[in-house]
Amino acid sequence: MNNQELSYRLAKDCEEDFEVLYKIKCDPENIKWGGFTAPPDKEVFRTWYKKRVNDIDREIYLVSLNNTVVAFFYIDYIDEETIEDTSGLLTEYSGLGIGTYMINTIDEIAKSKNIKRHIAWVSEHNIGSFKRYIKLGYSKLDETDQRNLPLLGGMQTFYKWELYY
Repeated sequence: MNNQELSYRLAKDCEEDFEVLYKIKCDPENIKWGGFTAPPDKEVFRTWYKKRVNDIDREIYLVSLNNTVVAFFYIDYIDEETIEDTSGLLTEYSGLGIGTYMINTIDEIAKSKNIKRHIAWVSEHNIGSFKRYIKLGYSKLDETDQRNLPLLGGMQTFYKWELYY
């Protein structure tokens, strides 16, 4: 990432942050991996966003590359010791190390809050994420979940990954 600056911040309850998150959620890859067949309805998503951006059990972060928001991640607080993450980025920014940056950032945030365990669910077909979690020291568990991803052909197996701090 030569000469490129990555940063992150909590999303705010404002139109600008809603619009950039909505843009990322409308990206074809995010639609596909999210299990949808079309972009979210904007007003339905706005209602969801207004509720979730102020939720105490979830934090929504926006990730910028050179001051342009290109990705997001959520941290869901499962209990006092465990978080779960969800993330996505605009397709044209894939392969730049942003996914690794997001996971490292989530881990830093978790450690600062004395969280002990980070879990994530990854599709068996998401080879990039598999490699990323392995590289960052996560363990793939035997626990699986079946999720319907219509644009990927239907039911997909997701594996649970974890890292203890």
